[in-house]
Amino acid sequence: MAVRVYNLTEKIFKDERGWVANLAEYATEKGYVIENIHLAPIKPGQIRGNHFHKKQKEWIFVFGGKGIFSWKEQGVIKKQEIETGSQYLFEIDPECPHAIKNTSNKDIYLCAFTDSKYNLQNPDSVLEKVI
Repeated sequence: MAVRVYNLTEKIFKDERGWVANLAEYATEKGYVIENIHLAPIKPGQIRGNHFHKKQKEWIFVFGGKGIFSWKEQGVIKKQEIETGSQYLFEIDPECPHAIKNTSNKDIYLCAFTDSKYNLQNPDSVLEKVI
C-alpha cells in the first residue's frame, strides 16, 4: 500500500484563460476503468479523509490554495505540501490511510476518481486518523 505523487506542472495546458488538467489518463493508461468521479470543497482549517479504502484505488487532485496531503505508508506518516498553483496528482493504493488538510484562508478543492462505484449503503472507507 502506497501513494504515488505525480507533479503535473509540465503536463498541464496553460494559457491566458487559465489551465486544463487531463487527469483520467493516469488511470486509464494503466488499464483502470474509472467508475466514480467526485468533487468536494475543503473549508479553511478543515480535513477531508482520515480513512482508507478496503478495495478501491483512488486518485486525488487538489487545487485552489494551500494544503497538506498526508498518508501512512508502512507505519510512517508522509506529507506533501500543496502550494497555491502547484499541481499534484496522488495515486492511492487500497488500504493506504490518507487525508488532506486545508491550510489556506479560503476553500480549496479536491477532484477524486476511483476504480469502483460509490455505494452509500456500503462505502469502501474505513476511518483511520492520519492528520
